[in-house]
Amino acid sequence: MTCWTLFADTCFCIAASLPTMFPALAKAQTVRAEVRHAATAPYTTGDPEVPGYRVEFSLRVVNASDAPVSLPASGTPDDGIARIFVASEQRKQPDGSWAYLSQSSFYDSGNIKYGACTTLKPGEATDINGLVDLLLLPKDRRVSVEDGATMRFGLWLLCRQPDGKVMTTSTMTEGFDLRLPDAKAKK
Repeated sequence: MTCWTLFADTCFCIAASLPTMFPALAKAQTVRAEVRHAATAPYTTGDPEVPGYRVEFSLRVVNASDAPVSLPASGTPDDGIARIFVASEQRKQPDGSWAYLSQSSFYDSGNIKYGACTTLKPGEATDINGLVDLLLLPKDRRVSVEDGATMRFGLWLLCRQPDGKVMTTSTMTEGFDLRLPDAKAKK
């Protein structure tokens, strides 16, 4: 971010102000994503301080742009094909803001298999089923979601075009309700 001093005690930050002043400069998501049918099950991490949860879900994806987009097709969680990478999990706070529970990194060592891209025309929607996320929550963060929470995922949608190029589309899902299993029994 670049700031300039306009007066002795005033700083104007153009990077923060431009999207507000000119809405067309704010980046719009090319796809909208809605998590559907989210179900959780305990997942053993090997560390009692970091409980884990396997989150299985489906995704409804809508092309919100004026051009076709390349997206992965559905598959099964165990077919070895990378389709969707959950880059972050966020929880909605009482004041309406979003707080990160975790953020992840994705590195392709050259051994990752990607499914073929399918094309989604403007306004079209598709469902991608059989998705899994491992939600690892240190105990202090687990408390914030154990009785249920409105969550959202930051996603990368991955697919391979016929020319071999891997396409990545990033999006943030709409908020969805998530409950952890046996929350009351573990208190």
